[in-house]
Amino acid sequence: MNTTDSAVSRTQPVSRTPDIIAGEINEIKSRTNAILGAAFTTARVSCFEIGRRLEEAKCLVPHGAWGQWLAENVNYSESTANNLMRIYREYGSEQIDMFTGKSDREIFEGLSQSQLVALFAIPAPERAAYVQTHREELEGGQSIRELEAQIREYKAKAEEAAEQAREAQAREQEMEQKNQSLRKRAEAAEMEVVDYGKMRADLEQAQQRILAFESTPERVQEVTVTVHQPTPEQEQAIREEERAECQRELEEMKRLNQERVKEVLEKADTQAAEYEKQLARLRAQSDIHAQRISMLLTDVARCIGAVADELAAMDAEESGTGTKMKRRVEATLGKMFDQRGFEV
Repeated sequence: MNTTDSAVSRTQPVSRTPDIIAGEINEIKSRTNAILGAAFTTARVSCFEIGRRLEEAKCLVPHGAWGQWLAENVNYSESTANNLMRIYREYGSEQIDMFTGKSDREIFEGLSQSQLVALFAIPAPERAAYVQTHREELEGGQSIRELEAQIREYKAKAEEAAEQAREAQAREQEMEQKNQSLRKRAEAAEMEVVDYGKMRADLEQAQQRILAFESTPERVQEVTVTVHQPTPEQEQAIREEERAECQRELEEMKRLNQERVKEVLEKADTQAAEYEKQLARLRAQSDIHAQRISMLLTDVARCIGAVADELAAMDAEESGTGTKMKRRVEATLGKMFDQRGFEV
């Protein structure tokens, strides 16, 4: 027996080769990694389940006893419990998003508790898109410090983009105010041109009355004779004096009227020219806005066409599915239009 054992012990080292040992090591590593991977996946999913149950328990525990209950029953601090409950509230929804086809839980459950807490710093509407963009880094062993630095950079860029959007909106509002001011000035100029036209007609009528009066000076004679009944010599003197006075007044009125007419016409021409320039600028600005709106509407039509094609494909694969989704799309678009003040 001892001889046989000795023979086996002597032959064992000879039968085991480095390749065999390497195979055994790799097998042990594979089993260990599988166990760790399953445990890691379970731990990540457990964040949502624990958070849901903590939410339930908090509603049942008497007021003021929450911290004590956590310490005595589950060995959690209040901050840890709050993080787990918030993870469930903000990432644990199982409602399917009509555009992505996934629920929040499907998107976020592959991340660790520390990563989910760090993502609180990103506004809720932007988190899913951020995770989809950086999923390879998040699931590839990215450290929390690296993630926090990346989030700070993301927020800085988002704030910069928001600031640029606010500046663009302010510029657009300023441009709209300028356009309104130009339109008002153009309307005022148009009204002023109309007023000048009326004034010009009034002046022409005044000139005609003056010419008519100048052509019948005997009216002055009739009035004078009737009132004063002068002698022939006085009548001649009065007539000469009245004619001279009338002539001076007529000449002065002609001069003043000609200057006024010239001034009014020059001002009207200037205002009309300025009005034409302003109208040209307004038309150019309106054309620019119309072109931009046309381009945006073209993009919208393209997107809606793509949605319609996708819905048709869904109907082709499974009859009725596309029709159901179409109603949800119509409701969502209607809500979007209502929120932005459009009437469809």
